[in-house]
Amino acid sequence: VEGLPRYCLGYIDLQQFALLAASSIFSAQWGANAAHRLPAEQLKYIFIVLMLYIGAKMTGVLAWAGL
Repeated sequence: VEGLPRYCLGYIDLQQFALLAASSIFSAQWGANAAHRLPAEQLKYIFIVLMLYIGAKMTGVLAWAGL
């Protein structure tokens, strides 16, 4: 496809794919270790806060509130 950045395979940017894959591997290992160290109740509340933040970010609530 013409007009796309270098290192693309169709509409897939291979550089971004490699960066995302590498960071996901390390993040998954860190998350698994944290899940084994933290109590289940604390882990549940951390997950709730994370999901609320992601939901607010995706819906634009944080931008609307000026955060």
